Amino acid sequence: MRKCAYYCRRVGMSTGVLLMVFVVMNMAHPSCLRASGASWTIETVDSAGDVGHDDTAIAVDDNGGIHISYFDYANKDLKYAYKAMGENWIIETADDSWSKAGFATSLAVDASGGVHISYYDGTHHTINYAYRPSSGGWSHYTIVKIGTYGSSDNAIAVDADHGVYILFFNDTNLQYAYKPSGGSWTISTGISGAGTTCQGLSLAIEESGGYRYLHVGYSVSIWWGTPNLKYATKRLPYGAWNIETVDWSGEVGYRNTIALDSEGSVHMSYRRGTYYSILRYAYKPKDGTWTNYTVHSQAQTGVYNSLALDPYDDVHISYYDGQNGDLKYAYKPKDGNWANYTIDATGSVGMYNSIAVDSNSHVHISYYDDTNHELKYATDITVPSQPLNVNATLGDKQVVLTWDAPASNGGSPITNYTIYRSNVSGGGSVLITLGSVFTYTDTAVVNDQTYYYKVSASNSMGEGPPSGAIAATPVKDKGGGIAGFELLAFMGAAAAALILARHRNIKR
Repeated sequence: MRKCAYYCRRVGMSTGVLLMVFVVMNMAHPSCLRASGASWTIETVDSAGDVGHDDTAIAVDDNGGIHISYFDYANKDLKYAYKAMGENWIIETADDSWSKAGFATSLAVDASGGVHISYYDGTHHTINYAYRPSSGGWSHYTIVKIGTYGSSDNAIAVDADHGVYILFFNDTNLQYAYKPSGGSWTISTGISGAGTTCQGLSLAIEESGGYRYLHVGYSVSIWWGTPNLKYATKRLPYGAWNIETVDWSGEVGYRNTIALDSEGSVHMSYRRGTYYSILRYAYKPKDGTWTNYTVHSQAQTGVYNSLALDPYDDVHISYYDGQNGDLKYAYKPKDGNWANYTIDATGSVGMYNSIAVDSNSHVHISYYDDTNHELKYATDITVPSQPLNVNATLGDKQVVLTWDAPASNGGSPITNYTIYRSNVSGGGSVLITLGSVFTYTDTAVVNDQTYYYKVSASNSMGEGPPSGAIAATPVKDKGGGIAGFELLAFMGAAAAALILARHRNIKR
């Protein structure tokens, strides 16, 4: 169920009589705007050399900061980009050992803002780990050397206690390395029945009922036979692995992503086929069975894909359209159907994509521009919702307006607020456009004249909807009391109230 807001509106008043109507409206949820055709902002993050080739990974921290790890193909370095909300990109080299470090990168950010990256060193054939605390400065570790029948694929996840898990495949063994916060690395024994070749690794951690669980997705085959998509889960630290086959319909699972929703259901995106691969999606409710769907049946659409869930358990998948060389995006509301969109079609773009969704349900995608050899970033962005808690305080020949920021800035910082004023209800023309402030005093008014005000917010995408109109009638204080009235509009997810207090000619 979507959040609703309640507000109270004064529709008429005579002396001593107050008539108010409560209105219920849907808050602007990004999925609703997305379904009607939301816009996308596309940026070049890094263009120095050939960057973003051979994988990217993206994450959003609790403050809305964007983190991307990626491979610098020209310099054979692991690189990292960070962008705080409303700021410019900061580019760092996370590992400059000149040893082809940075292949198959995976990234996670902990609750303290620490950045954790796992990656493959192509010269030494090792799975490595890089860490950067929120205060800055990189440290590097070699986790394991990969043998003849190993894989460069890896995946990383961080638990609520800042423990780090890295999944990898080494000489027919699907294993994970674990390091508690402040502790040392240990390597688990292999997952039984993992096969002789294993690619397309994905990893998620679940915290439920006081226990911690690992959830693993992987594509496995026996001696280079037809691969199947598998799913394995275990309770930490000593639970046994439970292994299930997700899809066995022919060469499935290479390039897969796994995520868990708020109910403990498992979601996976993956490719089926090789050159003529298609994009597939699998879903397993908690304690249920797997169901598989085709998200895009056009050939060459599942080669590169990534999946994330938003706070409403809606599903978001970024993927590459190999036939057209486009970055595409598929979206499915929790109880709805799939919709597919083209995000970037300029040149050959979209390979090595990775997707993340922030706490406001906005989408963030990192990907490679093969035409310009650049790292790109795309985000859906909407106009802001209406400002909250609009308040008019009256005085002698003046109206003081105050308001709060919108519940959603649309994914981009608020740049200005616009105030509309009218002498009649339902009308309004622009009175003034301000910066990112929360008050304005209108002195171009006369006493005993009723004015109607609305306030809207704007960001880089444009102007959002205005607030509901409030009526204000400035008067001269005749008795030393508080002249006029105050109108406060409170909007919330569960309830709202409007307090109207008339304090005119109060005798002491």
